[in-house]
Amino acid sequence: MIIETPHARYEIFLEMIQFEITGRCNMRCQHCRAWRDPQKDLTLSDIEKVLDFAIPEACSEMRFTISGGEPFLHPQIFEILELIKRRVDDAKKIIHHAVITTNGSLLTEEKIKRLENIGFRELYIQTSIDSADPKKHNTFRSFPNAFERAIKSVRLLAKSKLITSIRATITPQTLSEIEDLILLAINCGAKRIGFGSVIPTGKGRLNRQLILTPPQKKLFLEKITEYRQKYSSKIRVSTEDPLKFAVCTKTWDFGDFDCQSPSFLGGCSAGIITINVLSDGTITPCSMLLKPIVNIKNKTPQEILKAYTSSKIIHNLVERKVKGKCAQCKLKRLCGGCRAAAEGINGDYLAEDPTCWRKIAKV
Repeated sequence: MIIETPHARYEIFLEMIQFEITGRCNMRCQHCRAWRDPQKDLTLSDIEKVLDFAIPEACSEMRFTISGGEPFLHPQIFEILELIKRRVDDAKKIIHHAVITTNGSLLTEEKIKRLENIGFRELYIQTSIDSADPKKHNTFRSFPNAFERAIKSVRLLAKSKLITSIRATITPQTLSEIEDLILLAINCGAKRIGFGSVIPTGKGRLNRQLILTPPQKKLFLEKITEYRQKYSSKIRVSTEDPLKFAVCTKTWDFGDFDCQSPSFLGGCSAGIITINVLSDGTITPCSMLLKPIVNIKNKTPQEILKAYTSSKIIHNLVERKVKGKCAQCKLKRLCGGCRAAAEGINGDYLAEDPTCWRKIAKV
């Protein structure tokens, strides 16, 4: 799609679409970003309308994330997945991979078999396990036996044709458990474990004791970088935190790119190559930066495209109009800082990332 700002004309291609297919959940997690979201479900026609808008503006290879709430509470989750696959196939594009995020409490062998039969090339089922200590995980999720159900889910998935993944949200209280979680994932047969920290969105904005301080964030990313290499032969260790580039650019290398070029954008991709669709039909830049761009209800795909490309929020994200030390950092275009963290703590999505430990580095 073409984004025309007052300063330049950009051509961008969508790569990742996240559908929060339901606002309903059976857990009450301490960090929940969606605790005040409407308890609604996206309909098949909602999904189709987003695809009508997004597929023509996407790369030849696309990625999808299906989340919630708890996505397995949606009565048509399998039909949604079939619709996405069919529409992308019909457009002669490729789904590089799809991810379903789940707390693991509702997964069964029957559901796993249905997921296998849809025929995605790579379908990751990402189960949340936030501590190697069952009591800590259950408390964090405010759900009895959450840990036991999640472990059962991962072990069932490890026997399937699907790709077994674990997602761990780290807090100051679990910062020392990163390696334990990796070993737990290996023991359960997972192929990947992704780490994140609590973003100050939703309950995370209220429970500030769950948010890593800048020195803790540095240690968090240093440990993940170290363990990514240490356990590379056994499991894939990953994080989407853009500040990983401030720890070790080489480990998280993008490839042969000029990271100083004005046309290069790595790190935070919110609203640039990534969009998120809330369960009420509102498109936001990502699942953590909940700045409304356009609601798809009662709009045609063409109207959605016009609203998206004319949004000042999208213009600012594409031009990376960041402030503070992020604006002057040599990693501005490779990292860019987390815009959701800036919004949650500073009240300004363009402010410097308040979890960054770096001193100002002139370009």
